[in-house]
Amino acid sequence: HPTSVPAQLKLADFFHSEKNFVSAAVFYRRVIALDPKHADAYLGLAKSEYEQRKYEEALEAFKSNCHLSRKIASEFQAASGQLRVSKNPLHNKFKTVISNCR
Repeated sequence: HPTSVPAQLKLADFFHSEKNFVSAAVFYRRVIALDPKHADAYLGLAKSEYEQRKYEEALEAFKSNCHLSRKIASEFQAASGQLRVSKNPLHNKFKTVISNCR
């Protein structure tokens, strides 16, 4: 059902598990539209955006996840490390969000 958070989240998670990150992001955004305080949806969106190399969008979703859950997701730390290794300048922004989330 289009207004069911659990149904939308299940679809988002399914698409993410199938590595269909574009569709996953669409459904995570639907969950967030229905429930703007759904921390897991922000985390799923962040991971989906990151996999698409949409790093700025991923960072914003990680920030929202952090504000809601106040804990650093291991995926966020791993993403920051990957950006550092690849010498991506966004690494510093990710690092700042990690510091501010604690």
